[in-house]
This record gives sequence, C-alpha cells and structure tokens, in this order.
Amino acid sequence: MDSLQKKMRNLERDYYQLREQVMTAKAGWCAVMRMVKDNGVERCLHCRELAYMDGDALRLISDKTLGTLSLAVADNEYLRDVLRLSEDPKHPERKIQFYIAVYQHLRERICQDIIHTNDPVEAIEQMEIELGRLTEELTTHK
Repeated sequence: MDSLQKKMRNLERDYYQLREQVMTAKAGWCAVMRMVKDNGVERCLHCRELAYMDGDALRLISDKTLGTLSLAVADNEYLRDVLRLSEDPKHPERKIQFYIAVYQHLRERICQDIIHTNDPVEAIEQMEIELGRLTEELTTHK
C-alpha cells in the first residue's frame, strides 16, 4: 500500500507539472491568436500547407524566413531590436511580433498595388523586382 501511495503521489506531481506546461502553452497560444487578430494578419499565418508539416520543417522555414528578413531590416533600428527579441527560445510568440512589425512596416511604406501578397518575404521580393523594372525604365529614359 505504501509503495502504491508513493507511486500515486509521484504521478500526481508529474500530472500537475505537465498540466502547468499545457496551461502555459495554451495561454501563449491564446496570446498569439489575439495578437494576430488584433493586427489583421490572421489570414497570412493560416496557410493550409503549413498545417501538415512537422515541427522541424516549420522551424526550418521559420529560420530561413527570419534570416532573409534580418538582412532586409539591417538598416532599421526598431526592426533589428524586435528581431533580437524574437530570437529568445523561451518566448516563441515574439517571432509573431517580429512578423507583425515587419508586415506593418512594409504596409506603411509600400504602395499597396505593388504588394500582391500577405507574406513579408514575398513582398520584399516583389519590391526588388519592381525596383529593377523602375531602374531599367529610368536608365532607358536618360
């Protein structure tokens, strides 16, 4: 009986620790969803193809995207600071904050008819294409 009670106490302790982790993760998820809805990027982050990927594939995509965006924001002190904060593995919701900050930065500075995407990386690529076209047009008119 003593052995079973000890085992039960250990299981209860483990259960409460796991429950705490689940509650923390759920609170973080709710905070992210609220942040996404408040900033109007919910549609951007709900990609069907991402739903079927495992955690490692998603992390790889996230890291590649963050690498690209970090080069793009190198001249912007505010966005660099938000990027630095997003690198903390204890706070994954900060990656969403960085995404939102970049998205808002682009929306404020780019003609909306140039951007045909909700993805900041694609928007930067579209801007580079448009910049190349405009540069070529200016060169031919000189």
